[in-house]
Amino acid sequence: MMNIYVLAFFLLPFVAMIVAVVVLARERWVRSHQRR
Repeated sequence: MMNIYVLAFFLLPFVAMIVAVVVLARERWVRSHQRR
């Protein structure tokens, strides 16, 4: 059952990187489309 922890440990950096890219893209999109 240790394979689950190993898999999660290896996938954690990829998930964090994807989340960071999504957050940055959303924030940039909001700034570019929200000009008041």
